[in-house]
Amino acid sequence: MKQAIRKTLAVAALGLAGLAATGAAHAGGVNWHIGINLPGIFYPAPPVVYAPPPVVYAPPPVVYAPPPPVYYRPAPIVYQPAPVYVQPAPRGYWREGRWHDHGRRDGYRDGYRDRNGDGRPDRYRY
Repeated sequence: MKQAIRKTLAVAALGLAGLAATGAAHAGGVNWHIGINLPGIFYPAPPVVYAPPPVVYAPPPVVYAPPPPVYYRPAPIVYQPAPVYVQPAPRGYWREGRWHDHGRRDGYRDGYRDRNGDGRPDRYRY
């Protein structure tokens, strides 16, 4: 029986030595996992200040209506007197070395006489 205890103690001592040796044999940067090659979950912290929501502007609706009716009034009736054509006053002329204006310069104060001696009064001689 003494041998059985010694064997048990020897196995236990070897087990403890093996456990102590495993800490020194650990390799760094080696990860062991079971997965489908997905990256880790990353959730960034939300910003402290939020931007305002965008302004949504809808233009007013376009309404097509027929143009307003156009009314034409009749042409105005204008009454005016008939045109009067007045013959211009007779002008004088230069003849026989003097100015002839048919005796109008004196305003017929001497009457309608025959100034040139042809038998007719000068009133009708233009």
